[in-house]
Amino acid sequence: AGAWRANARALGWYNRVDQLIVFQCDEAFNCAPRNVARATLSGATLAGDATWRGTSIRATVDLQRPEDDVTGNLLPRRARQHGTFGVAQAVGPAKLGVEVIASSYRYDDAENTRRLGGYGIVNVSLEWSLGHGATLYARGDNVFGKDYALAYGYATGGARAFVGLRWQP
Repeated sequence: AGAWRANARALGWYNRVDQLIVFQCDEAFNCAPRNVARATLSGATLAGDATWRGTSIRATVDLQRPEDDVTGNLLPRRARQHGTFGVAQAVGPAKLGVEVIASSYRYDDAENTRRLGGYGIVNVSLEWSLGHGATLYARGDNVFGKDYALAYGYATGGARAFVGLRWQP
């Protein structure tokens, strides 16, 4: 029960794309596909997790360069940095978790004129094993009600809660 276990991973990528189609909307939400002649998507993902005495920790970070090769602009809705960090603790039949998700700024358009701010949100979760394969769970996303947008005009702010029962025979 007290055994320490840890894992680390690293993944790098480099992709060149000709004729990349991106989806874009104007201020009036008239949306249409748009062509990016040449793009390069490169970067690295670093991840790790560890478990010890009922506590588990996990983290990931993406460091990337999603760029239009002709203009040097960031590709729409793609951040240069994105990361997650989570901790979960088992206490008897229950497991409590906290997760932080953070992202740097992005742009909503290929011209990089509509900037979407970076954000950080906190999620919490609780699972309670009821036995016989049944688990009661509750989750709170964005518990501090951070106002942020993943796409221009589509706010995702506000806290959300979910409750459910999961059964696995």
